[in-house]
Amino acid sequence: MRQSRVLKWALPALLVAGRLAAAAAPANPVRPAEQPVTYALVKVPEALREARPPLFLFQGEEETLRELLGRLDRARRDKDVTGLIVEVGDLTAGWAKVQELRQALLRWRTDGKPVICVLRGGGNLAYYLATASQRIVMPPAGSLMLVGLRAEAVFAKGLLDRIGVKADFVQAGRYKSAAETLTRDAPSKAFVEMTQELLEDLHGQLVDGIVQGRGLPVSRAAALVRAGPYTAAGAREAGLVDGIAYLDEVLRDLEQQHGRPVVLARDYGKPRREGLAPGGPAALLSLFMARAPGGMARPGGAAIAVIYAVGPILDAEAGPWAFGDDFVAADALVGTIRRAAADDNVKAIVLRVDSPGGSAEACDAVWHELRLADARKPVIASLLLR
Repeated sequence: MRQSRVLKWALPALLVAGRLAAAAAPANPVRPAEQPVTYALVKVPEALREARPPLFLFQGEEETLRELLGRLDRARRDKDVTGLIVEVGDLTAGWAKVQELRQALLRWRTDGKPVICVLRGGGNLAYYLATASQRIVMPPAGSLMLVGLRAEAVFAKGLLDRIGVKADFVQAGRYKSAAETLTRDAPSKAFVEMTQELLEDLHGQLVDGIVQGRGLPVSRAAALVRAGPYTAAGAREAGLVDGIAYLDEVLRDLEQQHGRPVVLARDYGKPRREGLAPGGPAALLSLFMARAPGGMARPGGAAIAVIYAVGPILDAEAGPWAFGDDFVAADALVGTIRRAAADDNVKAIVLRVDSPGGSAEACDAVWHELRLADARKPVIASLLLR
């Protein structure tokens, strides 16, 4: 009888305690397995600018290649980032810049982190970059202009003859043939040989990228390049892409694959410039805050100086151009190299050259200063193909 009385009073208390515990616990507890997975989302800009002009009144503030590479490497080292989704459209950059960006994507794969490319369209360069990804998808309306490589030149001597104009150039060697388009009616043998070698080399790199990225034999990859262009459906049928999907569909597939929510870190690591839109007030602010041409940030300790030479190298006065055109003032570049060579904190100099050429005298002055700097510390030239 005594035991039944204890149970009679104890049972209501237990029920109340159980209800209180249930109210205190979350209604839908998140188990560790359901924690979201983070993917970095990076959009590749079309131009991949090497450096910004000092003043860009009529241009948006584009991200430079160096900034983009830095963001990709920081995201790759971030333990909270599981993988990368890269959006690629048409690219107007040269092969060298795309190769550097492609190597950055391949480092993700080396570290065991997945890379997915949403290929919105584009041609040879866009697809060459995309082949660094484990998976490539295209939206239904996308088109892949994988059509191989070609070169063309217009020879205007006949036209100049008709209007009584004679082009007079000094040619430094057989392969220094840029002026031939004005001095000849047809290309020289050296011009054809040089152009053919360049096209074959770049074509080989494109085919090798497809072979390595898609796991295809060389003959099949070369045949696919010859057979282009492709619609999205045609690219999938040919095995050039893995699926036809929009970004939100890619996310749904990833959630099914991981069994938990996927969060996008959009524009991972990209600095936010609050309060100023590209152009207008932002451009005017740039005018007043621009550093003097040829200036160089002083490192606080041991450092490598990276010096950019973007645009034609000219005997011109350094200064910002309102239309944002790139050019290199030889005197300013020489001064920057000289200061880097004299700075004991600078242990090496990297000259980043993205230039079609320019004045022979200006280039010679830069060459001479580089020789002097190289006698004091290592100097490395990083050349980009235009």
